[in-house]
Amino acid sequence: MKKKITLIGTMIVLALVCAMFLTACGPASDPDKAKENLNDEGYSAAVYDGDNVIVRVALAAADVSNVDKVLIASKYSDDSFEFLSVLYFDSSKDANAAVEKAKEYAKNQQKEQEEEQKKTDGEIEWTFGKSGKMIWFGTKAAVKAAR
Repeated sequence: MKKKITLIGTMIVLALVCAMFLTACGPASDPDKAKENLNDEGYSAAVYDGDNVIVRVALAAADVSNVDKVLIASKYSDDSFEFLSVLYFDSSKDANAAVEKAKEYAKNQQKEQEEEQKKTDGEIEWTFGKSGKMIWFGTKAAVKAAR
């Protein structure tokens, strides 16, 4: 009996550690906190409501809906371009429904940016992810700065 309790306790702790690790890999779950962190790192960042006309048109083009907030950030330096887009959904169910559409849109954006970067001989490290009610895509450095 003691072994079963120890095993169950160990599994619970392991699950909590994994959940914390996976959550720590993405931007902050609060868009205002992520914006603040990005601004502190020298990024130009803005948070828009999902019902903003420009945001709705852009999301409609990607066939994505039920977005509560959108965070967009960018940073230019002499040798690189860093950027991040984070979609904060109304629910994790909405985020799950939009993952594939957002991934397709992100791949198209990545292709366009990589073609542009080839002209300036720079390289970009891209990342795409989903955690709870948010989906993000952009450069690894920008995601790290938004934590």
